Amino acid sequence: FDAARAPWELAATLDAFADEKVHDVVFPRPSFDEGAEEAWVAKLTRTEWAQPGIGAASLALLNVMRALDVTPAAVGGHSFGEVIALHAAGVLSETDALRVARERGERMAEAARTTAGAMVAVSASAEGLREKLEEWGIEGVVLANHNHPTQVVLSGPTEAIERVEAKLAEAELRGIRLPVATAFHSSVVSDATVPFGAFLQNVAVSAPTLPVYGNTHAAPYA
Repeated sequence: FDAARAPWELAATLDAFADEKVHDVVFPRPSFDEGAEEAWVAKLTRTEWAQPGIGAASLALLNVMRALDVTPAAVGGHSFGEVIALHAAGVLSETDALRVARERGERMAEAARTTAGAMVAVSASAEGLREKLEEWGIEGVVLANHNHPTQVVLSGPTEAIERVEAKLAEAELRGIRLPVATAFHSSVVSDATVPFGAFLQNVAVSAPTLPVYGNTHAAPYA
């Protein structure tokens, strides 16, 4: 679909990707060198590439839906997905959505350089897990994503997450380590907020044309 290719082609024209194009990272040239695939996956997992990659892929899907005349009554996005939801509602232009994706990823990568972070998905209720975290007294670990009545994600410094995983095993609670670059939604990346906020001051924001439900309060943006 030409509509699906368009966001990738747009990204290739942006100054944020002047040194390397996002499509070359997401769709790398084939290589039969030993370790090439592992190196590709590692690079794509880095948040400065993962976020614009997810952004361009999401915009491609959105464009196809629009081409098929699929019109939503409301939109929402999980974590980074809020950026694309805001674009879908006309709050951010397509160019700015890609620029925001790149900046958000770079600032998080920068913030995470001082402390290694990790995330683990746990099959338990949020309430029960909060009680366990308080009981265990492991600092720096937060309940980052409340995805389902019995599935949540914990985030924090890698050392603390490893201690939590040991406690989960003792409590016979199932935990799965997520293949992510850092501890999103935790203090590990909190230093990203100031420079990212400064960047957003120069991004044009329009009133939404349809309801955009945010993650924090599960209510529409103003």
